[in-house]
Amino acid sequence: MPGDDLASEAERLLSDFRRYDACVDIVSAAEVWFTKAEGIRETVAHFERYPTIRHRDGEQATPDFTVLFHDATAYVGELSNLALEPASLDSLCHQIGRYDSLDRVPGPGGALAEVSAIDILLFVPQGEANAAVARMSEAMEDSEHPYAPSRFPTVFGWSFERERNRYIFSLARGEKNQRPRGNGREHSLENWMDSTLSPDTLTGKPEYFSPIKVEKRFMNDPTPSLYMATLLWSAVFPTMSGGQGDISTTTTELANRLREDYGRGRANEVERALNLLKVGGLAQREGPDGWVVPHQPINRHEEDLAATLIDRFKSRPSGPVTFAARERARATRREREANRAKQTDLDD
Repeated sequence: MPGDDLASEAERLLSDFRRYDACVDIVSAAEVWFTKAEGIRETVAHFERYPTIRHRDGEQATPDFTVLFHDATAYVGELSNLALEPASLDSLCHQIGRYDSLDRVPGPGGALAEVSAIDILLFVPQGEANAAVARMSEAMEDSEHPYAPSRFPTVFGWSFERERNRYIFSLARGEKNQRPRGNGREHSLENWMDSTLSPDTLTGKPEYFSPIKVEKRFMNDPTPSLYMATLLWSAVFPTMSGGQGDISTTTTELANRLREDYGRGRANEVERALNLLKVGGLAQREGPDGWVVPHQPINRHEEDLAATLIDRFKSRPSGPVTFAARERARATRREREANRAKQTDLDD
């Protein structure tokens, strides 16, 4: 039924938002480890949040982050979900197999720097982590499977402890799964994982990584439309409207603003977000690239704002209506009803 399809699409949009938001958290937590943690930060020459590397096969490699150390070794980070289908395993093995054979990663100033050794850090949801190690181990041992890395990736299972407000990253079980190499560095992730109160466990606390997340907002995967729409409404439009009011803009202008403010902005992702707002009556197309947005502030946490935008998406209003205008309309209706009730009392 159409209503069921709409509800399913709304749930998918929210699910994509939450998954991407968690991934931005995790990349931001990793950036804290390698650029803020005393001892380790001094060993790092460059942390790259949006790496794009020309692989020797001629195609681009786009891991979720890279870390170049002063000793010319590197970490390559990838966040993944591993589905039960064999095709999902094959896709993941192909992806990280290409990363294993990289011979350079981004360095200071954007130039690629040659490296002598690479460790892959693979982050998967906690419930999939042990299975990921077992399935990749089986693929390596299968003579007919193309996955044959020079070194098994370090697999972390991640989860979020809501009661303690922190991410937990635990080294998954499996004989082949080893800590990432420190290559003799006194301060390294390898040694750090040995010296923590919970060996082979790392943490990421919002109090530490939130400033980086607010500053950079994105990670290297395509941005879901609801996440982009929420960012535009909560952070970009207020700077253009002075807090509230109609905004006349273009897809290109918004993409450029995102690149200037956060280091990343793609016109096609902005376009999809604006179309989502349009369905919710919160944006109106004006010409091939132009848009008018009747912006009003919504003082809510971003996940709550995302849910509010989804409510607008599901209601499918016939034209642009701001939240403030909707509240004014409700107040007017309440006033009219109160006046009618009062008039009825007088007539009686």
